[in-house]
Amino acid sequence: MSTIRSNAMSSDYFNKTGAENSIARILLKNSGIFNNEKNRLAFENSNFQNLYSEIIDFLKTSSKSFVDIYCQFASNKSTYGFRRGVFTFILSLIIEQNLNYIYISYKGEEVAITPDLFDSIELNPEKYSLNYINFSDVEQLALKNVKNNTLISPYIDSFLAEENLSLAIFDAFKAYIFSLPKIVLATNKSKTAKKLIEGISLNNSKDFFFKKLPRIYKTKDFSESINCFTSDIENLNRQSIEFDTQIEKIISKKFEISNNDFKRGINDYIIKNSISKLKSLTTDKKTFDYYSDKDLVLELSRLIKGFNYKHWRSLDDLNDFELKLGEILLQNNVNEKVININAELSITGSMLKNKLQVDIRNMGRALPKQELKQLLHQLINEI
Repeated sequence: MSTIRSNAMSSDYFNKTGAENSIARILLKNSGIFNNEKNRLAFENSNFQNLYSEIIDFLKTSSKSFVDIYCQFASNKSTYGFRRGVFTFILSLIIEQNLNYIYISYKGEEVAITPDLFDSIELNPEKYSLNYINFSDVEQLALKNVKNNTLISPYIDSFLAEENLSLAIFDAFKAYIFSLPKIVLATNKSKTAKKLIEGISLNNSKDFFFKKLPRIYKTKDFSESINCFTSDIENLNRQSIEFDTQIEKIISKKFEISNNDFKRGINDYIIKNSISKLKSLTTDKKTFDYYSDKDLVLELSRLIKGFNYKHWRSLDDLNDFELKLGEILLQNNVNEKVININAELSITGSMLKNKLQVDIRNMGRALPKQELKQLLHQLINEI
């Protein structure tokens, strides 16, 4: 199989005396399975044309375990009575010629088809099954468009895409979802997007694209379901960008960044105000210069919260980040100005303090303690 995939077959290959070459000569060249003129497998003009058609028709009826397949074609009761090893070899070639339609699953989970896989199948045929999905050129084109989507394409395994396009796209989709901030997934309000995210628990790309998506989007038109799928992905990406922007705005406000140089503004503020708890950000100048704005936000959120914002699960984490960042910066400013909180207040100050205490007693109990603290810090920061 690996030789076929690398297009390494030639007259010299078939004429060699090695075991692999001898088997290839008997089963491929002499039987007509391998077409010399077209330099590819061509069962339709070979001695195994009928077998090829019977196997494909057999697979089209339903998912088949390899035990059933061997009983049907490689047993004493079958019409052909192939030895299991010879039949497995022929079957692997049929699968190779139908990679975009046939997939193998191990205990229900789709697996990549490799030459070594068939050794495991021969030893444990009861654990593997073979499945056939016949989809049109239009459906294949729709999948290729997903593969080229700018959000999905960076995660595509190009080698896997050659042999199993739907599995490569499904794996890339899962990788993309896992790259998003958890808070985006947790707070997403789109019903279809939520079902889409739930779909990553599936172990089968064909089930996901050909069964799950049409049910989610309530359409029998495959191209339409794919368009809705990519639309939901793009909406998730927009939400992710909006969340990133929200965090950057909080940081910009706290660090009093008025110009467009986000990174330099943070650096200057930390140095100018000697923010001891954040000095590790700027200590290594080479590392700091290497940071992108996004890297800097990730590291800053980690320093403040103990884990970066990609792992936040709710808006409470965002509010807590804003509160703690404000506390760190406020604590530093308070220390520098050396405010004596025990000093006697003026008459006006005492009156304001009493009024605030009354208001807090009357209305503050309706707020969670964390939000009350946040409110007071915001008032202090605005003074």
